[in-house]
Amino acid sequence: MNGPVRALLAIAGLFCAAAAPPPPLVLLPSFAGTCGGKLICNGDAAEHGALLRLVPALPEQSGAAYLAKAVHLDAGQGFVTAFTFRLSGNGDAMRADGLAFLLARDPTSLGDPSRYGGSMGFEGVGQSFAVEFDVFDNGNEAGGSNHIALDRDGVLSDTAAASPFGQSTCNGPAPGANCMSNGDTWTALIGYNGRDHEISVAVLNGNGALDLVIDTAPANLDALFAGNGAYVGFGAGTGDGRMNHDLTSWAFSTGNPNIRALSPTNWMLSAESSQTQAAIAEVPEPASATILALGLAALAARRKITKAK
Repeated sequence: MNGPVRALLAIAGLFCAAAAPPPPLVLLPSFAGTCGGKLICNGDAAEHGALLRLVPALPEQSGAAYLAKAVHLDAGQGFVTAFTFRLSGNGDAMRADGLAFLLARDPTSLGDPSRYGGSMGFEGVGQSFAVEFDVFDNGNEAGGSNHIALDRDGVLSDTAAASPFGQSTCNGPAPGANCMSNGDTWTALIGYNGRDHEISVAVLNGNGALDLVIDTAPANLDALFAGNGAYVGFGAGTGDGRMNHDLTSWAFSTGNPNIRALSPTNWMLSAESSQTQAAIAEVPEPASATILALGLAALAARRKITKAK
């Protein structure tokens, strides 16, 4: 079992409020054989060996891939997900545009040809929610050419936009270690608490430090998905700038991230124990940012993810 999958299992066990964590709905350490089976791959998205190439390093590409079966989300229901991605292979071209983690009521138009470039495969798709990992500044975007943001109903609003490790400029031929477009393998961790209607996003580059980029931002998904199915997946796009946008693994589970009741010490213990739920100890209303950041950092310190060569 690889690093992202182990991370998801540990996180799911700690975040879920049930007496025992539910099994992950998605466990994909490899994407081989998934298109046309577990996943619907639209537009330019296709398998590339064990990878899922959302879009290749060609101009004006649009791709999307999402679960073939909708995930049912009740009112107050949350989710947690972990995935690894790599943006590489652009030669001397501009690095663009980025990818997004998506939930949509009707996914059929995700990845169609009109949604290339900064549309990242999803712009204009109504009744949707996206966490974008944007590596190109299309004109005074909050967070510049290296940011993570939230978007609703296919509108590129850049809500809660922030840059990993505070690095907002990633232009030039050799992006640094804190740039998501640097060709390394990155891990993203996303937790949505359906009770408190808050979402948090953290990333790490290779086996380096973990950064809590978006901390408990307001995000009420009940109006979009409560009592209805949500198709879960990814979108990406290139424009004049281009890169291979590859997913290397993915895990997803429903369950509420209980961000106000996490103990970093017990999180560490649970990451090393099969009895994850028994290791949780609730603490009275701590500062959620500090608890979540310390907990994720503690977990990341025990994980090893190989950098892309």
